[in-house]
Amino acid sequence: MKTRITALVLAIALICALLPAILLSASADVILPPDPFDDDPVSGICGENLTWSYNEATKTLTISGSGEMDGWSSFPSVPWYSYRSAIKSVSLPNGLTSIGDYAFRSCSRLTSVTIPDSVTGIG
Repeated sequence: MKTRITALVLAIALICALLPAILLSASADVILPPDPFDDDPVSGICGENLTWSYNEATKTLTISGSGEMDGWSSFPSVPWYSYRSAIKSVSLPNGLTSIGDYAFRSCSRLTSVTIPDSVTGIG
């Protein structure tokens, strides 16, 4: 009886120790933090005719192009999510017509955004 209890306790301890690794490996949406040694801005697509780039040196998120920004169903799906706590300013182009849902949520250091007159909707 004592041997079975010991084996059960060890099995539970092993499962608890491996659970975080199993959960992380099963997730396809793991977002890695930015590389602090990368001097090049990180960039991507954020709308049909819009791109984004983040410059670590200036802490600036720049949106380029025109049209509607994509909307996201939750903040972790926003492409610049990894940089949210570092972004200090956002540059939006004239020609941007909408700002997507959750676009700048939790950007806790954001101090400068100028919304162009072309924006007619904010998510």
